[in-house]
Amino acid sequence: MKAAISCELHITPFLLLAGKSILEFYKEPYSYDHVTSAPLIQLAAKHPAIVAELSKLALSSGKWCDTVRELSRYGGQSAKISAPKIFDRKSYAEDAVKDADEACSFLRRIETSTKMTRPIKVGLLSGQVTGEEEIPCSDYVFTGEEYDWLGRLSQIEENGKPRFQVESLNAGKIDNTYALIINPFGEVYPESDIKKRPVFEAIKEYVLNGGVFVNVAGFAFYYAWNVKTGGPKESIFLDRFLVPSALIRKEGDPKEIKLLLQEVLPFAGSLLWSQFGCVTTVDSSTVRGPQSLRITQTQEDIAIAGDIVRVGGSDIVREFRCVTSKTRDLIPFCRASHPSFGEVYPFAAIPHGQGYLVVAGIEMDNFGFEKILAVLGNFCSWLKRDARVD
Repeated sequence: MKAAISCELHITPFLLLAGKSILEFYKEPYSYDHVTSAPLIQLAAKHPAIVAELSKLALSSGKWCDTVRELSRYGGQSAKISAPKIFDRKSYAEDAVKDADEACSFLRRIETSTKMTRPIKVGLLSGQVTGEEEIPCSDYVFTGEEYDWLGRLSQIEENGKPRFQVESLNAGKIDNTYALIINPFGEVYPESDIKKRPVFEAIKEYVLNGGVFVNVAGFAFYYAWNVKTGGPKESIFLDRFLVPSALIRKEGDPKEIKLLLQEVLPFAGSLLWSQFGCVTTVDSSTVRGPQSLRITQTQEDIAIAGDIVRVGGSDIVREFRCVTSKTRDLIPFCRASHPSFGEVYPFAAIPHGQGYLVVAGIEMDNFGFEKILAVLGNFCSWLKRDARVD
């Protein structure tokens, strides 16, 4: 009985609103009663590409918004059976959650398709959080004449019309009305509280709810810039795993001993690794610092990111902390062979919740800038195609 009541209180209104939202989106007329099955079936007949999703939602609406709702309240009156005797299994709640998850996924796809339709709304982080009495981020600033994100993205057209609607964005106003948000500060991001990290939490929530956050160079979220004090930038780690590596005795004083510590897994406690599951290259005993690597692409990479190998005039990038194959569910935009890590991915997307973190594990230069610009447009097109709701 508790399962049935829970379904009625939570799942039923959600499925009702989900059905009506989709009908409203596709401009299909509907009544104001508690069931949307009939208009959803009519809509399915008009859209072969999404007939399965619409039919499932019609079935769910009829089941939970009509049949289950009635039986959970009144039982089987004609058969003289009470509601508790009908709803005595945990599976009812599990089925309801499953149906709601499918409806939610469908709504997300519609939202993605809508946001990736011209003009695509893009926010470029300004380096401030509220803009009031703050000192904007001034480290690793990939903006200005050389990296004119606002200007260049605004010039990209589709069928003679601007593809992107770009605006400067204070980090305190991050929300999911933006299809893309770009951090032009590379390894630094603006923060209002280094310990509580409200901006980072807002970014993570934005991606979780379907946003695409783009970090343009290097190790994303490695440093935070305190806008209240004006820096300096601070490295952010949730945990660092250290073990003793050596004991050093001070010359002339055998009683004074210094213990050296070594990090077991570098960067494991960083925000990028721990919060997004993104595993990157690190320095080794033989290879340190940026590496000049020649990038390649598979046909699948090209289908997602476009042919970017020679964009900007070179197929060489200066890899730095780029994504490795240990990152789960990554979507490569291109690949390269690293002397210590084998195949790596200088440009890639990391799925997180309903959205993506796009990372460029490179030292920014003109070649990298041009490649990122090309990737953004092509990735947006792929996301719209992948939504499959037209």
